[in-house]
Amino acid sequence: MQNGKNRSGKDLVLAIVLGYEVCYRIGEAVSPSHYYYYYYYWHNTATYGTFGSVIAAAKLLNLSEEKIIHALGSVVTLAAGLWEFIEDGAMSKQLHPGKAAMNGVTSAILAEKGFTGASKILEGRRGFFEAMSDNYNANRVIDKLGKEFKITENSFKVHASCRHTHHVMGYDE
Repeated sequence: MQNGKNRSGKDLVLAIVLGYEVCYRIGEAVSPSHYYYYYYYWHNTATYGTFGSVIAAAKLLNLSEEKIIHALGSVVTLAAGLWEFIEDGAMSKQLHPGKAAMNGVTSAILAEKGFTGASKILEGRRGFFEAMSDNYNANRVIDKLGKEFKITENSFKVHASCRHTHHVMGYDE
């Protein structure tokens, strides 16, 4: 980041772990309806992937709690990831992870500079939970926080396809 802050590899790993933690927990809070019902419309890499990127960037920038809230408020309004690309085989899906990362970094830097975002972007009347799920559970965001780490539930793709299709290709961990 071009702000003159030096970070160690340990700082980077911690930021990544925190990003995963927030991304997974918010994703679980809006599941299963966001993934299954809303899956028809939303690619979750783009929708809650933005949470992970902004938290990682905020950690590396040492943002205050107030500025993290503003960064979250901005990044979520930038999240999209509509599945319409699937209808004609467009290449748009590949933009989603990169755009989520870019939006996270941009939102964190803007918050660092004093740019404000919605203060209740998750739980607000027009916030992420209401918009992205018809049956969310906000408590899942904090359930066993600090005791269980969601990054340990991550897996690596061995095939260039969705993880849940790997078993039909002959590989399933």
